[in-house]
Amino acid sequence: MATYNILVNIKDKALEDLTKNGSKLCMAKAVIDANGKETYNVVAYANIISFANTITFVDSYSMLGTIQTFKKGDTVMTASSKTLSIQFEQAYSLPSWDKAFVGSDPDVPKASFGFFNGVKASAVVTLKGGPYGGGDDGMPNCPIFISPNPEVPGKTFLTPINKIALWFQHGLKTATMISLSTSDVHIIDLTGSTSAVTTYTDDYKWVDGKTGLTSAPVNYLEINAALAIEDKAPEAASD
Repeated sequence: MATYNILVNIKDKALEDLTKNGSKLCMAKAVIDANGKETYNVVAYANIISFANTITFVDSYSMLGTIQTFKKGDTVMTASSKTLSIQFEQAYSLPSWDKAFVGSDPDVPKASFGFFNGVKASAVVTLKGGPYGGGDDGMPNCPIFISPNPEVPGKTFLTPINKIALWFQHGLKTATMISLSTSDVHIIDLTGSTSAVTTYTDDYKWVDGKTGLTSAPVNYLEINAALAIEDKAPEAASD
């Protein structure tokens, strides 16, 4: 399992303005839905903002089925069927509301999940993400996707992809259902990489930096203290 990090720097004037209007830094992760559409429809991360913000998640997924339907502004509730860990090329099977299991299935495409349901249900995909607690390793599972429409009994395939949407908004929290236009957000493509650096400038534009949290360009805001310390070479031992 890979751990992904996105460092979001915010310049001074932009930070002041965003703080004044109560905006949060929000993130959503893309999933190719049953119709083959690249979909961002659940907030995976929303938090107060500072000059340097690190978003962390692990490519460890779970799934469940729910009677809940998509409704913009509602919060995804994860209590309808049992939440089970799932890996690519596996399927979450829901023959009835009191039974659920995960197993391999040759019908599931590469890098995808199957949702095989015997009852009408919406599929929910969750991702292990931080930085706040919730599990033994301090990384809770947070919803990143819910079926735009309930799935009729049958087979559905879903494909999480490493594209991340970033934007600022007030009044949102993790697991809020959204209807997102990618023209209004900044997309970070982590395909083939596990880290990225981006800066929100004083003229309210996104500028991407070098990949890697410890190699930000000189004109970027200083990386937080913990990472800056890691950048320093160890001092020679004294005699």
